[in-house]
Amino acid sequence: MARGVRHRAKTDFGLAVTGIAGPDGGTEEKPVGLVFIALADDAHTEHKRLMIPGDRELVRWRASQAALDMLRRPAVDLIEKRQFFRVDDLCLT
Repeated sequence: MARGVRHRAKTDFGLAVTGIAGPDGGTEEKPVGLVFIALADDAHTEHKRLMIPGDRELVRWRASQAALDMLRRPAVDLIEKRQFFRVDDLCLT
């Protein structure tokens, strides 16, 4: 999914999230709270398997934050390597 998103959107990164947020739909093999996150760039695809506790809303929120953090880390590195600006130099007032 992440590679497909990256290819179709013609972007540096592709991000994908899937899983079982509940309250129904879980099985022994795929219980409620099971989430998979994938991030693709031009070199490779990284993925994580998470078991996130909580109700449907909390599982979805935590999954979204984990996915955004997975994207944030290499994006910051990419920005700094291309020297658009240094994240440490940003002044938000």
